[in-house]
Amino acid sequence: MSRGAPTISVPDLLGMSIADARTRLELDGLQLGTPTRRTTTDGAPGTIIAQRPAAGTLASPGTVVDIVVARSP
Repeated sequence: MSRGAPTISVPDLLGMSIADARTRLELDGLQLGTPTRRTTTDGAPGTIIAQRPAAGTLASPGTVVDIVVARSP
């Protein structure tokens, strides 16, 4: 009997670099979407300040996780 597609808990990527996030997602069976850059003082330039789906969300293998990366003002 099948119980449906396995689900993966989306990891928390906040504060990571794009390269580290890509590695983490690939290890978990997820994919990195196209990064969006936002001018902000909320995080160090080059680090992730937002993601969708949110950390802890259950996702199917291969789900794309979109990120927002801080850019200096």
